[in-house]
Amino acid sequence: MALAAVSEQEQQEIPTLNAEIEALQTTNPTAQLKLAETVKQHLDALIKAFSAIGRFDITRYATALDRFQKAEQQYEKATRESFAELPIPGLLKEEWRRFIQAGEEYLKSLGNAGTYPTNDEECIYCRQPLGQEAVALVKKYRDFFNNDLRLGLETAGRELDGLRRASQQGIDFTDIDRRTAELSGNGAGISAEQFAEIRDFVSKGKAIREAVENRKPVEWADQAAKSASVAKHLEDAQTHNNALLKDLTERRDKREEALKERQGQDSAAEVSGVAALAHGNLQGRKRTAPQP
Repeated sequence: MALAAVSEQEQQEIPTLNAEIEALQTTNPTAQLKLAETVKQHLDALIKAFSAIGRFDITRYATALDRFQKAEQQYEKATRESFAELPIPGLLKEEWRRFIQAGEEYLKSLGNAGTYPTNDEECIYCRQPLGQEAVALVKKYRDFFNNDLRLGLETAGRELDGLRRASQQGIDFTDIDRRTAELSGNGAGISAEQFAEIRDFVSKGKAIREAVENRKPVEWADQAAKSASVAKHLEDAQTHNNALLKDLTERRDKREEALKERQGQDSAAEVSGVAALAHGNLQGRKRTAPQP
C-alpha cells in the first residue's frame, strides 16, 4: 500500500513534533518545562492576535465603505456628464486618470497652477498656443482633478485606508498558522473540536482582510460570539499550561536540590575515603619503622 503524501507544512513541523515527543517521553522536568514555556509563548501570541481580529469594527467599516461607494458613483457620473460630448480615448480609465494627475502635479511644480489655462497661453506639454476649445477642455481636465466630488472621494478613500491599516496591526497570519499548527501537535489542552473552531476563526479573519484590501463588503453576524468562544479556548489552555509550568518548575527545583545534595554527599564520602586511606598508610609506616 502506498504511503500518504506528506505536505510541505507537515514536513516543516516534523522537527518540532520530534522535540515534543522527546520531551513528553523523558522524566526530566527541564525538557518538559521548555516545551510548556514554548506553549505559553504560542498561546500568548494567539490570544493577542485573535483579540485584534475580533475587535475589527465591521459596522464602522460598512459605513465607510458605503460613503466611499456613493462618493465614487457621484464622481463618476459627474465626470461622464462633463465629458459626454467629447470623443476622448480611454476616458476614465486608470491610465487616463494618471495622465490627468501627472499634468496637475507638473503644473504645481511650475508655480502657475492657479491661473492655467488662459486663451493663447502655451500648452505645458506641446508648447503650442491654446485656442478657446483647447482651453475649455483643459479646464474640464483640471476640474476633474480638483472638484469637490473628487475631494470627497479622496476623503472617503483615506478613511477606508485607515481602517485597512488598523485591521492589519498585530495580525500576522503566517505566524498565526505556524503557532496554531505547533499547538495542535502537542494538544496544549485544546480538543480537536476546539482546534477546528480556531481554524475557522482564522479563516474568517483572512477572508475579512481580503475583503478590506479589495474594498468589498464584510459580513460576520456572530463575530462577538465566535471571538468570545475562541478566546475562552485559548485562555482555558493558558490556565492549564500555567499550572503545568508551576508544577514542572517546582519539580525541576527539587530535582536540582536533590542532585546538589547527592553531589555534596559524594564529595564528603570521597574526602572521608581519602582521609581513611591516608590514615591507614600512616599507621602502616609506623608499624614497619625500625625500633631504636
